[in-house]
Amino acid sequence: MEARATQANSAIVHSIGAGARSGKECLRLTAAGGSFTRSHVCSERCDSSPRQWPRVQRRLDEVAALVTDTFAAAPCAVVVAARRRGQRWTIATGAAGRLWSHPPGRQAPLATPDTVFDLASLSKPITALTFARCQRLGLIHRRERLEQVLPWSVGSAAGRAPLDLLMAHRAGLVAHEALFIERAGARQPSPAAALARAATLHRAECAAPPPAAGYPPVYSDIGYMLTGAALARRGGCALDALVAAQAPQLPPGAVLGSARQVVAAGAGDDIAPTEKVAWRGGVLRALVHDENAWVLAGEGSAGHAGLF
Repeated sequence: MEARATQANSAIVHSIGAGARSGKECLRLTAAGGSFTRSHVCSERCDSSPRQWPRVQRRLDEVAALVTDTFAAAPCAVVVAARRRGQRWTIATGAAGRLWSHPPGRQAPLATPDTVFDLASLSKPITALTFARCQRLGLIHRRERLEQVLPWSVGSAAGRAPLDLLMAHRAGLVAHEALFIERAGARQPSPAAALARAATLHRAECAAPPPAAGYPPVYSDIGYMLTGAALARRGGCALDALVAAQAPQLPPGAVLGSARQVVAAGAGDDIAPTEKVAWRGGVLRALVHDENAWVLAGEGSAGHAGLF
């Protein structure tokens, strides 16, 4: 799956680049489909002529079809291209493929620009935004150490780290660790046990308390898991509820939230499947794909993943 997604990634960049060259604006693409969720900035310049933009728009369905048909990287895909001139944005969309049918036997609907996808690690900047807004409200501060917010983390590697280093990937934590049991029917760790384990996961060379500027950066899910837990503690509610209260206002009809929030908003039928995971029961749809987020929050969201 990852290899097909990488091939589709390259093909998308070259395809759009061929249709949008030699101007002043950049073309930014976001392609989302199943486990294929990437953002790209085309290295070519977009044509500054307004006549050229409809040509780009007409090609976007074909670009989306690269993901679904040519490379079979996902069952459905939506592509968005945007061009900015001054303060004005021009946006075009394309879609291809179908949502896998659920329940079995019902024809799957076609993907559209309104199809909802698992945002995966794009949840992290939303967590960071929520943190900034909560700091402005005086609920939390980035210079606080994790152990000041989550007393159970006292003495752990992450507990000694200021929250801003957790969010900057400079707390010396490992990139990733499976906090779940990959077996059908297994009793999964409790969220508390999973977080306690996460707080101990420092890199071998980062056993000491972090320096003021932090350790050399290593992209880490773990830091954002713990940041999400700290936000929920200070906010006095589930993280997805706090994100909903602090997230920016969305355009009419747009949705942003955890699986349970998106379903509650009436968009459940618009959610794309993510992948087949046999030990979790098969096709994942309206459920977060990231297993650590699933263990930590179920149908809610964690700091590193879980938003749609």
